[in-house]
Amino acid sequence: MSEVAMSDPVTVHVSRGSRMYTYLWTVQVGWAMHHEAMERIFGFAREKPTDGTTKTGLFTRQSKKMVFIPKTGVFEVAASGNWPEEIWYYTRDGVEHPTPNSPIPGEISLGTGEPLWVIMNATFALYVERCNDWLRKKNTNYQNWPPVSNFCRVIRNAIVHGGKINIENPNAPKVSWLGLSYDYTNLGRNIFDDLADGDFIILAKALDDEMTALGAPDQLP
Repeated sequence: MSEVAMSDPVTVHVSRGSRMYTYLWTVQVGWAMHHEAMERIFGFAREKPTDGTTKTGLFTRQSKKMVFIPKTGVFEVAASGNWPEEIWYYTRDGVEHPTPNSPIPGEISLGTGEPLWVIMNATFALYVERCNDWLRKKNTNYQNWPPVSNFCRVIRNAIVHGGKINIENPNAPKVSWLGLSYDYTNLGRNIFDDLADGDFIILAKALDDEMTALGAPDQLP
């Protein structure tokens, strides 16, 4: 990867009980547990932070950003059974991003990596389904759904079909997000060739913002 200038960080705070909280906390706990396991079993050294907080950097393929989530203290809080009142992540522009189908730099596939990936995807799908359920009560015609909700609906369906696009109706509307589009002609395409870990957090926030604009309650059943 070539060196590029990174932008100033943009921090997002998520309060306990809000729509996105459970998904984001699951991602943070999952990565913290993964790193804890790698350190204990394989002896991977935890990097020494300059600001007192270790972080996990997540690449994106579509979002043109790097997403950072905290590691310090997350495992300990989760192990105690507590849920923080507020969690956070931040993003920065200025990273050279992997192209579709290329390996993600620094990606770890050892040990807990694969089950962590499954858990994060399942939690994302549950988050999307709660938002989609709220929208369906107002509008069952997907042709008229707002763009992020419609895109997330297709991604959720792909996740529960092994990561493969499952648009079987030739007349189904095309869905798009950040220049990435899916329709009937993409049936069977693997979404994980197009989306990386960090993209799902960016996409979750885009859905949350759209739900707010639509007047959805901050807490959904």
